[in-house]
Amino acid sequence: NFAKLDKVLAKITTPELHSSFIDGAKVGVEDLAGLDMSIRFNAIDPRAVEWARTSSAKLVTNIDESQRAMIADLIRRAQAEGRTVSQTARDLKSFIGLLPDHVIAVENYRAGLLDDGVNPDKVARLVGKYTNELLDYRTEMIARHEIISSTHEGQLQSIREAVSEGVLDPDRTQRIWSVANDDRLCPICEPMDGVGVPADEPWTLDDGTVCWIPQDAHIQCRCTWTLETIH
Repeated sequence: NFAKLDKVLAKITTPELHSSFIDGAKVGVEDLAGLDMSIRFNAIDPRAVEWARTSSAKLVTNIDESQRAMIADLIRRAQAEGRTVSQTARDLKSFIGLLPDHVIAVENYRAGLLDDGVNPDKVARLVGKYTNELLDYRTEMIARHEIISSTHEGQLQSIREAVSEGVLDPDRTQRIWSVANDDRLCPICEPMDGVGVPADEPWTLDDGTVCWIPQDAHIQCRCTWTLETIH
């Protein structure tokens, strides 16, 4: 059984894998197995690839279905080919536009420059730069969120498989929510830090939102989770 656990966990990886999950998984496996196992986090996770293909872009707004499908394909490629957030964001810029609030911000910026008497040619350059910065922000946000989400979904499906095969006991194994503990920590995630659930069950936020992975809580969530055993 522990050899099978090693095989299952060896599939859990992508370039965007959080170090805290790796550390937690190692601790959990050591506790469960009581053995010196070499766990590899360097293979493509087919579960993450499949989730990206079928379920990406759930929280992306102001896009149509064709754009949603294109995002899903790019996230699938990121998982299957090891492409980075920056590479994926650059590809997204070819078909993702600004959010409505960003469009308003650009027009207000343009109007302000013209009101200040800035030369029209300079206005065009400055507005173009500002527009590009806003688009960079949006596409990088989408790429980062979707790649991390698909990574965590692949991990979760691996855990579910281990539970269904009797390799992991959900009564003795927990997934522990782990926050990014810095000045950007949000009020949604802060109370979730250290909250554990059985390995194959979701968390529930204070407002009743069910989260199978932390990224279900909100866009741009930087939290991860660790795998720990109950003694």
